[in-house]
Amino acid sequence: MHGRIFASMVFAFALIAGAGSPKAENRVALIIANGKYEHAPELFNPIHDGALLKSTLEAQKFQVTSVFNANQQQMKTAIADFASKLKESGSDTVALLYYAGHGVQVNGVNYLIPVDARIDDEAHAVIYAVDADEIMKSIALAGSPLNVVILDACRNNPFRGFRSYDGGLAQMDAPKGTIIAFSTAPGKKAKDGPADKNSPYAAALAENLVHPGLTIEEIFKKVRKAVSTATNGYQWPWESTSLVGYFYPAGQLVPQNPDALPRVLILDPIDGAELTGGKATVRVALGASRNPSKSIRVFVNGRPVREELAPIGGAFEVGEKRIEVPLAAGPNELRVVTGNALGERSDVLSLIHQGVGDLDRRGTLYIVAIGVDRAPKCAGCPQLEFAGADARDFAQVVARRLGPEHQKTISKVLITGGEEPAAAKIIDALSLLRQAGANDTSVVFFAGSGQSEGGSYRFAASDTEWEEKSGFRASTVVAGSAIQEALETAKGRRLLFIDTSNANGTFVSRLRDASVAEEIFTFTAAVPGQEAMESAEFRHGLFTFALLEGLSGKAAQAGKPEITAAGLAEYTRLRVEELSVKYGGTLQAPQYLSSAAGINPVLMHSVPAPEPEQPKPPVLAAPAR
Repeated sequence: MHGRIFASMVFAFALIAGAGSPKAENRVALIIANGKYEHAPELFNPIHDGALLKSTLEAQKFQVTSVFNANQQQMKTAIADFASKLKESGSDTVALLYYAGHGVQVNGVNYLIPVDARIDDEAHAVIYAVDADEIMKSIALAGSPLNVVILDACRNNPFRGFRSYDGGLAQMDAPKGTIIAFSTAPGKKAKDGPADKNSPYAAALAENLVHPGLTIEEIFKKVRKAVSTATNGYQWPWESTSLVGYFYPAGQLVPQNPDALPRVLILDPIDGAELTGGKATVRVALGASRNPSKSIRVFVNGRPVREELAPIGGAFEVGEKRIEVPLAAGPNELRVVTGNALGERSDVLSLIHQGVGDLDRRGTLYIVAIGVDRAPKCAGCPQLEFAGADARDFAQVVARRLGPEHQKTISKVLITGGEEPAAAKIIDALSLLRQAGANDTSVVFFAGSGQSEGGSYRFAASDTEWEEKSGFRASTVVAGSAIQEALETAKGRRLLFIDTSNANGTFVSRLRDASVAEEIFTFTAAVPGQEAMESAEFRHGLFTFALLEGLSGKAAQAGKPEITAAGLAEYTRLRVEELSVKYGGTLQAPQYLSSAAGINPVLMHSVPAPEPEQPKPPVLAAPAR
């Protein structure tokens, strides 16, 4: 029996600079907080939020300039001075800009609202507000290698004269070396907190910025979870990032003292117990620690099934706690993990469940299928023929083949010729995955064209705009990071299929990391930089055509009445390699990214009856997408 006794050890911990992190002595920050508006509803939190972030950042050795209740000229002057200071601070500077106040989008461009602006329509916003894209350009020209921009805006819609304004900011893609953090998802609104207090976002941000050992990306993930919990899921913070280095606002932590970590012990059931009933009631003890537990996570066979977060500013009480945990048929390795800012500690036991467990009874099958054939305003996007058909047929086959393994199916299909696959609609469709629980399955499919830009991957939507000089218009594309974030917010089993060309190495690397850390299984049409082809004879992309064949029964292993994720991936790889060389004259090699734990989920427990053979196409060149 292992993991049953608390270790008693004495150790120390040390703070060291993070690998790849700019030096802490060159940290420059600008805070703009607007609340007392002359021609719009007053916001009570921004001034308190700005003051809280100012003191928090100063404690982390930032040189902070703050501007409160600023008019347009004051805002522009502060931004210009900020950019000048960045240039003077040297090449190892970390730049951070925090804005709290009203913000709006006009035709996909975000504007921050000065307190003196009188904005009755969209044209007034362009003239009297401050363009967020211009701020990004000023920071980029300053040359600092690592930039953090935080937009805590969209708290309500004060401008009723807007013809098309629904609230929320537009999606922005982060330039190289930058992370842009939004207090809520693109197109959504953020909540103010009680008067004379802080907003949920600012409170969570300030709390997590001071903890050693957290990178800036990890901080924003913790903020996202905390804000979602505090607002009952109403508000979901969002980031766009192109960072390549690591930045630890409170320093990198190398823990050497287990007593600084939260303690957990599984009391019941006993190790090796045999159970029935589909689940187990697990009794755990949370031990005393100098740094109590802020989170509790439960894994079964490497799969996350439960997560609880302590309230903002609080912690879990010492003592016993009962957790209902779903089990699978046969052996179950159950791991309970408690964590705080310094790290995590866990306890493990093994259980045997007799018969079908709750984890075997899949809940809801969520299908999000996107197919974009044409983007008329994108001069650099290829014109495709069958991406819409790919998404439509894939969604139908998945619903038909995987649906019977679930209690119900919810499907959202956006395709050319059907419900329009515009960028904003795609982002909204991805938000469907937030509903996915531990026993659900999420299947996401993208077919169309994609391009790499500035170290990031962009999926072209039907309204994508692209010009040779300026590149993509950020609000009209779907960033690869947005797809990844949507999958990471879901719980349960997650499958991602990407039938596009030229997925860059950075995007694939991020997908690989997500597959290792989460129960996400990713299928891509080709290796990075390689073209994905479609065929007029098959009337599909080669990758999608092979997937449909595999799901229709051909991916079953010999002698086994089931189709697994790895089996589907292997069949698809071999079939696409065969078809691409034979009919396209060049190799297309699909990739499969799976969990490091070697998990190979069964997608279908019974193989469907074989479908009629597809007619073999004549030898012809297959166009690339």
